[in-house]
Amino acid sequence: MISELYDQKRYLDQNFKVNGKRHNLENITLGLNEEAHTISVESTIPITKKYVKYLTQKYLCKHHMRDWVRVLSTGHNSSTYVLKYYKILNDDDDGDESD
Repeated sequence: MISELYDQKRYLDQNFKVNGKRHNLENITLGLNEEAHTISVESTIPITKKYVKYLTQKYLCKHHMRDWVRVLSTGHNSSTYVLKYYKILNDDDDGDESD
């Protein structure tokens, strides 16, 4: 697992703004599913998918994971994001330097 789900859910609880105010989560429910390793955001008011991505990126930056992990959408019409590692290509030719 990339990050602790409880810590990320707590970060969303503390930083999610509704109508410009924090801790105003009357119309928003944050759910946690440990078996599927997911955090769900359900709302009775319109919230943008981009805002959830923004908060997730801020969480990754705060925990110094932004350089290794990225937030990807699973599809164009999907309302799901996935955290994936960046692909890093290692060149094994570094030790074979010739003069």
